[in-house]
Amino acid sequence: MKPTPDDIEQKILSMAIPVGPSDRELDDADASCTPLWWVKAYDPGGNLRGIGTDTTLPAPLATAWILSHDEIANCFEVASLDVRDLDCVPRHVPDDWTFEIDNMPTVGTG
Repeated sequence: MKPTPDDIEQKILSMAIPVGPSDRELDDADASCTPLWWVKAYDPGGNLRGIGTDTTLPAPLATAWILSHDEIANCFEVASLDVRDLDCVPRHVPDDWTFEIDNMPTVGTG
């Protein structure tokens, strides 16, 4: 399984749209926004290149693909991203890339 071009485009648009603090606080308080999927993207050489998490499976697949590109991963969450910054990400994933899908790891509470 790999992300579709539409999944990638939707995720790119959501990554480039800033979220205000009030929106973030609402998301953090909403249990339905707790990530449920953990996805790792591997290049053709078997090297881990990107990781994505989210509540639905298409989103972390697309995130892992997007963050597998160094020019994005190196500035993600450090600088604001514009849609043009994400133009370097191909919307089609080559067949020789693999994605490892797992449920989100649980963290112990005590």
